[in-house]
Amino acid sequence: MGSAASDENVKKALRLLGSGDLSWVDLNRIWEVVEGDVGGEHELKKKNWVPRVKLDLFGRNANSSAAVGDAARHGRQSGEPPKEPMDLYEAQALIKTLVKKWLESKK
Repeated sequence: MGSAASDENVKKALRLLGSGDLSWVDLNRIWEVVEGDVGGEHELKKKNWVPRVKLDLFGRNANSSAAVGDAARHGRQSGEPPKEPMDLYEAQALIKTLVKKWLESKK
């Protein structure tokens, strides 16, 4: 991995990934690390490492107490809940794929 191994963002993402059961909040933190490292949400979506639609769906579900209950990042529902549910396992797989592609880009 070369210089990526000494990258603080890589260290943080891997530390969060290795923390055990990944909650919606944990997954969102990892997403934020990757997003910040590549220059923001727009730049991240341009990379096309995972489908943009899935990233949007992830964010809507992670923030929605109507969609994921008490595990949501927010304590109250703001706006309409997502029409398409994403379960936690799908969210975990999405973020793991995102991190894998991000790490590959750092080689």
